[in-house]
Amino acid sequence: MATRKKRDRGRLLTDEGYKKIWTAIRATFPDRQTYAAIARWTEPDQDNSNAVTYITAETVSVILNRRRGVDQKSIEHLFCALGLTLVANDHASFGETTQPLLDASFVGRERDFAELDTRIQQGEKIIVIKAAGGVGKTTLAKRYLKQKFGWVVEFPIAKETKDIGSVEALLEDKLRQLGEEPGRELMVSLDRLKRKLQSEHIGILIDNLEPALNARGQFIDEHRSYVELLRVLADSSVQCVTLITSRERLREPSISFDHYHLDGLALDAWEQFCKSRNLNATTTSLASLHHAYAGNAKAMELLRSSILEDYSGDIDAYWSDNQHDLLIEADLESLVVAQFDRLKNLDFHAYRLLVRMGCYRYQDVPVVPFSALRILLWDVPLKQHKRILKSLKDRSLVNSEDNLFWLHPVIRLESISRLKNSEDWKATNIKAAEFWQSTCKSIRNTHDAIKILESFYHSYAIEDIDKSCMILANKRDYEGIGWENLGSACYRLGIFSNFKSAVDILINHPEFREKYEYHASIYNALGNMCWYTGYINEALDHYEFALNSDQEMDQRLELAIRLNIAFCNLQSWNLESTIEQFKIYEKLVIDYDVKSFLGVAWFCLALVNGYLNHLEESKYFADKSAQISYGSEQLDLSHWAQGHRCIFLGETYYMLGDLNKSHEFYRKAFEYGDRTNYIQVKAKSILGMARFHFRSQRLDAALSNYMEAIEDLNKIGAICDLADANYELGIFYKSTGKESEATRAFQESIRLFEFMKTPLQIDKVRNAMA
Repeated sequence: MATRKKRDRGRLLTDEGYKKIWTAIRATFPDRQTYAAIARWTEPDQDNSNAVTYITAETVSVILNRRRGVDQKSIEHLFCALGLTLVANDHASFGETTQPLLDASFVGRERDFAELDTRIQQGEKIIVIKAAGGVGKTTLAKRYLKQKFGWVVEFPIAKETKDIGSVEALLEDKLRQLGEEPGRELMVSLDRLKRKLQSEHIGILIDNLEPALNARGQFIDEHRSYVELLRVLADSSVQCVTLITSRERLREPSISFDHYHLDGLALDAWEQFCKSRNLNATTTSLASLHHAYAGNAKAMELLRSSILEDYSGDIDAYWSDNQHDLLIEADLESLVVAQFDRLKNLDFHAYRLLVRMGCYRYQDVPVVPFSALRILLWDVPLKQHKRILKSLKDRSLVNSEDNLFWLHPVIRLESISRLKNSEDWKATNIKAAEFWQSTCKSIRNTHDAIKILESFYHSYAIEDIDKSCMILANKRDYEGIGWENLGSACYRLGIFSNFKSAVDILINHPEFREKYEYHASIYNALGNMCWYTGYINEALDHYEFALNSDQEMDQRLELAIRLNIAFCNLQSWNLESTIEQFKIYEKLVIDYDVKSFLGVAWFCLALVNGYLNHLEESKYFADKSAQISYGSEQLDLSHWAQGHRCIFLGETYYMLGDLNKSHEFYRKAFEYGDRTNYIQVKAKSILGMARFHFRSQRLDAALSNYMEAIEDLNKIGAICDLADANYELGIFYKSTGKESEATRAFQESIRLFEFMKTPLQIDKVRNAMA
């Protein structure tokens, strides 16, 4: 009887073909080698003359991962699209080729990968990957999303419950990554996220969820807003898939999601890994080691370093020496404890650095430079620093990329626990706080502001409330052109929520109640945040508290607070009251002999008199303010005063009909806002320029300016200015005969003024509508 011919179950890349095609892929896609991008490259069009026929992303994935056989034509066409020619030794029958060795960081996860595929094909939108620490949840989730989606957005959860950021702040950052602007309110931001996810095929990762959960597996009370985020991600209309990693089960009955329990790696995966790393062992020793750590993926990687370095790769010898140090059912936490203890015995300097590294939060600043680690080695000679760090890297106890470093969450947990119980706790945080302060003498951008906030958290961690207050309250010179405190800088840069989070924890500390010397400054800053974002009454409460908190208040600070109170009245459109308050402010400035503040009183009086149609008084004060040459005294003025001087005078001269002067001051305001990254000033100058275009009947240019200004003000959540801008937009539409558009703009202005609880402003808008 003739021998039956073996059935060909498709073709699979050989090692030669695998290396060849990946070399071409990395050359073609140097930044992001996603299956979706590769699939698009195979579609015949003018961009790729080599393409023959389209190959789906799923087929590309199968070919490149060698999970199963495919037809030879698909492989050939993929090679052709990448400028390659398929030859005989590039491929073989599936039955003749063994499964290739996978990347060691992902070995043994083929079944889990396929299971996620199945669940998503069945319609699951959110999958919670649940397992103990170090099993490989994050690795699996990131690898899966990277292969399946061209765009992956991560929502990281803080490593400790007390450090978890608000969902509002997180949404703000992620929406900007997606090219969208956050809304003023949570539900507005969520709606924008939903619309984006309905139109884009995006992968979402929410990593390390358990710090946000209570004992019942539900979100803790202060972070219930995360439920609303999950509700959007679970919506059937969105095109995204969300993977959540957590050590604990999530139990939110109002949200539809699926749990996937991730087991430790199988023994054969450990065997495959050990062979790829030249580790030698008998089956018995490796099986015992695997069983002791329940196949934990991170344990596998951590142990490799010790076995290679301390036992020349001999697993049998390692197990013989250490099998009684760990309980047989030990989890990753036990592994980490043992690894720390072992490092302490083998290399105490490296151990101490690892423990001290726990002081960094790895949250708003997720990675730290080598200089941040050097500062923690204050008691070790400089020439030893690199060797000490290398000791940690070789044992996989510190993660690194591009000379930036961070700790695995589990490692950091043990580090900070040991640091808190050591004599180094205070000194380490002092050094870290000094490091962040030293990296930015002035606050030029968001990175600078966040670094200063990091120094606050280090000081607060050791309950140095004096230092914590100083960091938030002290003013800094911005490159010789103005002074501002941290709160003003955060607002200027559009990261208000970061500052408010710090203030909230500070003012709730019992010791802060006794720090009377800081109350005025801190509560003034908090009042500014409320004023900027439309909480006028709350702002006034904070200002009144600030004025009554310190009998020996700095005169300039008192003037700033009284000026802020006047502006809250102006924002409420209590014009007569505002005039009186500005006059009181002017008298105080004269009494205190603060000359540079006198010009502030004048440009404020000029504007309000203009609103009241007191044109002679308005011109008198405008001219006096405009004629001041500040010179060196300019350094006495805040960013707000320098930018808004030009804005106010621009608007005042516009009301007075002096268009040349008005235009010049608006131009100066734009230049100042652009130079200092002051979004509010820049937006209000653009709003001013819209008036000129409107007056000259350049309607398209005017509308473009109105929309640009509104977009920028919306970006930073400047509710007061946004209400005014929509009011002006309504007047523009009404004057050009677009009644429906005018109504929408006026109604938005009324909605914002209602939020601010300013009835006189609402009357002003309704009068304009009528």
